[in-house]
Amino acid sequence: MSLLKPIDRTFLPYTPPSPINPALVGPYSAQNIKRLTSIPFQKIPLNELAHFTSEQIQAITPTQIPWFTTDQLKALTASHFNAMTSNQIKAFTFGQWNRIDPELFARINNQQIANISTANIGSISTSHVSVLTKPQITALTTDEMAHLYANQLN
Repeated sequence: MSLLKPIDRTFLPYTPPSPINPALVGPYSAQNIKRLTSIPFQKIPLNELAHFTSEQIQAITPTQIPWFTTDQLKALTASHFNAMTSNQIKAFTFGQWNRIDPELFARINNQQIANISTANIGSISTSHVSVLTKPQITALTTDEMAHLYANQLN
């Protein structure tokens, strides 16, 4: 006769682990992102960046925006851009906007398009301006429209 008895599993219900929110823990938590300097920022792995949450994207400071490499810019999605603050959007340079795929640019919401700095709007490529929808064009201010060249509007 054995002294060990099988455990009755009804007393030990299985509770699946809750997913870990990457915005709260790890090297790319929202708190840690704010502290990154240019070189560490540019070393954020593309597969990590592609899966950043809204909280992680919003943790990127306007000072850090110009540090995005071309490959990092290509890893961003429309959801990432749409989660950004107006100050983040304004911090992008015209060169960065021109390195973003026009199809992605077309999926950025109207409010974010309106937040592109007036100085940069006239420097965005014709292919980028040509994919804007009427609501996106309408979201531009009169001052921003004045910075567009005729060939961008054709």
